[in-house]
Amino acid sequence: MIPLDITDETVLRRTLEEMENSIPILDASSLTITALPIAADLADTQLKIDQIIGRLDQIIKALDNR
Repeated sequence: MIPLDITDETVLRRTLEEMENSIPILDASSLTITALPIAADLADTQLKIDQIIGRLDQIIKALDNR
């Protein structure tokens, strides 16, 4: 990584570009997970847990690819 020197515009720009390129891009299906309703039954809870695990798997894979 380029050392950050905020007094040099070129170095700052290149550093910010490099940081931006290192941010993993996640699939659209890894969006925010909604809260589980209070009246949820066991099946709803299991579905929500599976959804959370699936999203975590996507995040881990995206980070592993970096």
